[in-house]
Amino acid sequence: FLLNRSSDLVEVQLRRIEKLISCHLSPQQQRILRMREVHGLAFSVISEQLDMQETAVRMQLSRARKLLRELYRQQYSD
Repeated sequence: FLLNRSSDLVEVQLRRIEKLISCHLSPQQQRILRMREVHGLAFSVISEQLDMQETAVRMQLSRARKLLRELYRQQYSD
């Protein structure tokens, strides 16, 4: 029973995060975040595929994560 409640909570949190990603991140930030967090690609691979400097990829990812943390805390601090 406890496991189901825990997995339900994780599912709710993931849906909230996905909504924040689609509503508040730029398309480029969304691509970078998914390439890194979902597909596990290295910064060098992401920068090559997107034709960006690696430092720019790192900065965009950092800004996206920070924005997501702030928005999540503002909207879902329960």
